Amino acid sequence: MLTDLRSGAIKLFIAFTLTQPGIALAAEPAPAPAPVATTSTASPSPAPASKSVPAEKSSGAAIQALPTAQPAQPGKPVIRFGFVDMNRFATDSLPGKKISQRLKEKAEKYQAAIISKQKQLEKQKQAIEAKIAQFTPQQKATKAKEFQQKIEAFQKYAQSAEKELRGLEEQLTFKLYQAIEKASTEYGKEAGFAAITARKDLLFLGSGVEGVDVTSAITERIDKEELKL
Repeated sequence: MLTDLRSGAIKLFIAFTLTQPGIALAAEPAPAPAPVATTSTASPSPAPASKSVPAEKSSGAAIQALPTAQPAQPGKPVIRFGFVDMNRFATDSLPGKKISQRLKEKAEKYQAAIISKQKQLEKQKQAIEAKIAQFTPQQKATKAKEFQQKIEAFQKYAQSAEKELRGLEEQLTFKLYQAIEKASTEYGKEAGFAAITARKDLLFLGSGVEGVDVTSAITERIDKEELKL
């Protein structure tokens, strides 16, 4: 159970994207056609001055667009984004350590109580079995009913303990998520990153993309805030 709790406390699950201006290709305006001169052969009078035919508007020129994107320079990434190693964050950051320790202590407390109750039930069961031969059928039925009620009460306690433990885990994890989101947003804007995400999500990077490990930077920021958990 402790392993599940620890893994649950480590899911930090972040995927933050900082807003960046989009890039669209501009439509080149079509060049206007050269003027066409008109001449008359029917009359001997001097030919009138030539008139140019108005150029038709290009449909491409009518489209309003942003300037054409510049091609990426060889060896120079055009997109930088950061990633956080969540395993490192959980083990190295002060909030991550506090969450793991608090959940561990809570789980150990419930585990000790459950073991104690199990032992009590076992003793009661042995006591009933030792005198079962002396009981009348009605007494046996009564004892069996009483013992079943105690078992059900024990099961409810175990379920309640698990529910409370999960609730505490969700509460602490959510507070930590908010702290990571805030720190990542601030640092991402200051350092000019396009996005900050979790390292486990990185499966492929193109030639024009640079991934930067910002785990230490985010950890340092959150540690200074002394997050209360």
